[in-house]
Amino acid sequence: MEELSRIQEQAKADSLAGYVFLLVLFGFGTFVLGEAALWLGEFVSDILGTTARLVAWGLGCVTAIYALAAFARGNREKRRLINSDIALATVQEVEVWESRVAEVAAIDSRQPVIAFEINKNKLLLLQGQWLIDPATYGLPNDDRDPFDACVNGLGPPNSFPSSRFVVTRLANSGLVLSIRVLGDYVTPQGPLEALETQFEFPDSEILDGELSDLPSALSRAHKKRLLIKGDRP
Repeated sequence: MEELSRIQEQAKADSLAGYVFLLVLFGFGTFVLGEAALWLGEFVSDILGTTARLVAWGLGCVTAIYALAAFARGNREKRRLINSDIALATVQEVEVWESRVAEVAAIDSRQPVIAFEINKNKLLLLQGQWLIDPATYGLPNDDRDPFDACVNGLGPPNSFPSSRFVVTRLANSGLVLSIRVLGDYVTPQGPLEALETQFEFPDSEILDGELSDLPSALSRAHKKRLLIKGDRP
């Protein structure tokens, strides 16, 4: 329960940091855009320069509002799922062994991305920089150079993905609390081109499908998540 409370507090801190980052980013960007428009417009006339700056500021503000609204929607959904996990006060352990595994080509900062075929027509998707954090595997952080031969940057016996492991996760939000490596390192296939920019998945997701048809499996899972949230696919 203490771990769940810590996760809730971390989610609040991450939410605040996200809002601050967006405000600073768009505030500074809008100001610079306006000044650039003013400078260019003044080559023609002072009036055009002032008008161009106002238009640029307006576009920047509209973009900022859209970005903040999108972030707020995603953040509310994430915190709702975390709160539902805390209300249940339970965690899920998924043990995987002798599974086919593939690395998925990342399209943003949420990398690495790994997919496991854990059962007939069942896949386990793991994604995020937490996969290369030693704390995920119960190890202290240190200044040692990463072990580049493995996806998670850790040498044996903590190299991941492995032939057998246990993921401890929150079932609703998909947040991963830990990974216990119990087998030898397995070199994944890929990287496979399967993700699209509109896909939204948590740190971990159990979904229907097979590794041989991963793009379709991810697309179906994404559409299902949108339907659950009430958005149009």
